[in-house]
Formats: sequence, structure tokens, C-alpha cells
Amino acid sequence: MNEFCANDPVNNTDPTGMEVWFNDFMYTPECEYFGDAKIYLNQALDRNGFISAIVHESMHVGQFLNGQGGRAIFNEVEAYAFEAAISINANELSDNLMFSSGAMVGENNIFGRLYHDAISSLSTRYSYYKNILGIISFKEGAAANNSRIYDSYPDYLKSQPLLTSLLTKYSPWINSK
Repeated sequence: MNEFCANDPVNNTDPTGMEVWFNDFMYTPECEYFGDAKIYLNQALDRNGFISAIVHESMHVGQFLNGQGGRAIFNEVEAYAFEAAISINANELSDNLMFSSGAMVGENNIFGRLYHDAISSLSTRYSYYKNILGIISFKEGAAANNSRIYDSYPDYLKSQPLLTSLLTKYSPWINSK
């Protein structure tokens, strides 16, 4: 894949496929990161975690291509549920291919338990109720927001309340039955 989306429409494309850009973070095939942000450095060195990040960002690409790209908790819940579903399926299908993913990790509070329940459920089948539960509990419950980076995101973009979740279109369990 040469195009990625990090909460916004695709902004950087590498025609050779040798570099991947996530906002200001460049990743190369050798897992080299030339920057000083420790969070990116740790992620780039963890190939399995990086694969999960690719899966997560791929859902953001799907959102953009389907007209719902942009910063919103709705989009993050979809992307984390998709990441969890792919990671679980990959781990079940292969003995030597392990994806590490924190997509289902919740904080140690009631919102964290609700978030974990929602994403865990969404990773096996789509549920409108669990999707809403994930959105409601995300800001206070998702470990992904423990640095509060998603606090300024709206729950939905203006066009989203009328949309059907892309999990019904892109989730791996759709073709597995």
C-alpha cells in the first residue's frame, strides 16, 4: 500500500513504496525512523505493532474513500474495531504471524470496561448498539486516549449520523461465514 490516512485525507504518497508517512512520521521498510519522538520510535521498531497500525490506518483510508474521512470518535472506534478484528483473525490463522494490538485495551475504570466490551464485540460481528457504546466510552475509556489526543475530536462529523458503519462493509468476518 502506498497511500495512508492519519485521521485526515491522504496527504503523502510515495511512488516507490519505500517510505510511508503518518503525518510527520516517516517509516521505511527496514523499520528505521529518523526523528526524535519516542512513541514513533518504539512503534517503528515493533514490526507486529506496526502492522496493526497499518491495518488501523487502512480503515481510515476506507473511510476517506467512502466520504466519511476526518477526525471524529466514530472514525476512531471503527478503525480500532477493524484493527482488533484483523489482529484476532491473523493470530488465529497463523502460528508464526503474531500481531500485537492495543485496540481493545481500556482504562481501569467503568468507561474502560465499556470500551473493551464494545471493541471486543465489534471485532467479531457488527452491532449498532456496541458501536454507539464504543463512541460514548472512547474518550474516557480507551487506552489509546490516555494521552488525551482525541479529546478535541467531535463524536461524529456532520455527515456521519446518517451513515452506516463501514464495519458492515470491510470487516473480515463478512466473508468468513
